[in-house]
Amino acid sequence: MCGVTALSVLSVGCSPRHAPKETSSVIGVIGGSDGPTSIYVQEDTPDFLLQRGLEVIGKMCILAKDSTYIHCCTQNADIISRVKHLASCQYQSGYKVFEIVCLPVFLKKMTGSDKETSDKLFIERFCQSIPMRINAYVGSANVAAISLLACEEVFHCHTLAHPCFYLYRFEKGIDCMVWFVPRKESIVQSYATFLVHERLADLKTANELKAFFSEMTGVAGIEVKEIN
Repeated sequence: MCGVTALSVLSVGCSPRHAPKETSSVIGVIGGSDGPTSIYVQEDTPDFLLQRGLEVIGKMCILAKDSTYIHCCTQNADIISRVKHLASCQYQSGYKVFEIVCLPVFLKKMTGSDKETSDKLFIERFCQSIPMRINAYVGSANVAAISLLACEEVFHCHTLAHPCFYLYRFEKGIDCMVWFVPRKESIVQSYATFLVHERLADLKTANELKAFFSEMTGVAGIEVKEIN
């Protein structure tokens, strides 16, 4: 399933078996005769964010398999061993994706309102730290290994109104989370990281995941839904 959709740049373990799916369709062009300087106007497809999340997860796989990069970053045997484990998983396996929306409830908890305030940056950073705080339950070496592989990307998306997480649950891979944050002029920043916690293997449904993330963050009202 994953092989049909993304990550064609990888070769072993993390690689798909087919070309990536198109994530947008061109509906117009400005200065088309100018070649490299032309500007294309694109329309987002329904699974556009899902596919962009897979692409940034692909970057994490590339780093995990790059022994030169890893050995330049650390000589710690425990950290290197954990990175090798992440790299050996099969991210071309089937997967489920869950959307997790937490910013509105954090706004209400911190400010007493669901409106954007001067605290927005702090709250966004707090939300972005959720995966790493969950990873910390498995120990500092685990956090260090995952931190070496975290990746980010910037792209255009006209449909994302509020920040959200996508949780990717691979049948034969480690769970991954991607944090999408809309900026001005339809720019979206995405931040990807692996998610490791001993309880995750037993959690199958959106309601079970909702209870887990509410417990991990100490905040009720987080929204979780399966989207694929």
